Amino acid sequence: MKIAIIGTGNVGTALGSNWKKSNHEIIYGSRSPQDEKNIELEKFAQVLTLSQAAMLGDVIVLATPWQSTEEAINEMGSTLDAKIVIDATNPLKPDLSGLLLYGDNSGGEQIAKWASKSKVVKALNSAFAKVMEQPEINGVKSMMLIAGDDLSVLHTVAELVDDLGFQSQKMNGIRNSRLLEMVGLTLITLGYKEGLGYEIGLSILKNKK
Repeated sequence: MKIAIIGTGNVGTALGSNWKKSNHEIIYGSRSPQDEKNIELEKFAQVLTLSQAAMLGDVIVLATPWQSTEEAINEMGSTLDAKIVIDATNPLKPDLSGLLLYGDNSGGEQIAKWASKSKVVKALNSAFAKVMEQPEINGVKSMMLIAGDDLSVLHTVAELVDDLGFQSQKMNGIRNSRLLEMVGLTLITLGYKEGLGYEIGLSILKNKK
């Protein structure tokens, strides 16, 4: 599958290099595709403008800082129409003390409005980049929650998440982004403020009785 990753930071880099192992074709969208920092990415992926990447991708992953996400969506415009858009962002306050959107709204729901002709799924927002490179920790797969309105699209995204090595768990309804973003905030708080580090993950344990 052709996966267009919008953003070339730690998260986007980790996702692309991992998906490449499953033989997916990776395309990065960057505002500065000719920048020298993209040379390493070009060893396994194309690096294009945001709109060029979105046009080529079957699935688009938003791995952008929250503050620049709306601008990126506007820049890609109609190239996102009818495509699966995975929202991997978290609308964090600059000091990581909480979420900018909460209660009866969420980043995922906001993105579904900004990209209203796309099939938006919330996923990949609750893991550190280091764990995205290797989601299995001490023999246990890290959990990755997925939320969206279209069940067939959720199934497709779950397969992509599983390809990374996570244990996917689907949740019906993009409004569940509210929960996923709180999970993301919890993990960030544990890692940064509670000192557990950046190689931690979450898991669901289920009794097989």
